[in-house]
Amino acid sequence: MNYNFHTHTYLCGHATGLPEEYIQRAITCGIEHLGFSDHAPRLVGGNDKITSRMKASELEGYVTEIKRLREKYKDKIDLSIGLEIEYYPSYFSETLKRIKEFGIEYLILGQHFSREERSGYQYVTAPIADEDDFKEHVAQVVEGIHSRVFT
Repeated sequence: MNYNFHTHTYLCGHATGLPEEYIQRAITCGIEHLGFSDHAPRLVGGNDKITSRMKASELEGYVTEIKRLREKYKDKIDLSIGLEIEYYPSYFSETLKRIKEFGIEYLILGQHFSREERSGYQYVTAPIADEDDFKEHVAQVVEGIHSRVFT
């Protein structure tokens, strides 16, 4: 497979290395198209203090850097600018509107929490013991898929 559309940078808080290092490695491995899809910042609702996503103040720099690298490596690899983001119905359309202002080209659905990161949220790598929480999580994923905005 010569494509990878799920690449995080150090901005997500759980990856290391600079975007240019990822690009150089991808070229070495024969990747033809690399998409950066760091965890989206909380632009609307929720809180911006979660350490597993970039901060809202970092989004413009993220886009600028990938665009700069796209130009630098244009003869060697195709680059796309994306985000991995949760689908929270109560503020998703406003979030989409804000994201588009930055020139984001694609979105990956990553429903990491069983609720909208409010009090009592649970990261979904742990089993969801409460059946209602599980149903809410599944319903949000299905609704997100049906929104047709995710690649």
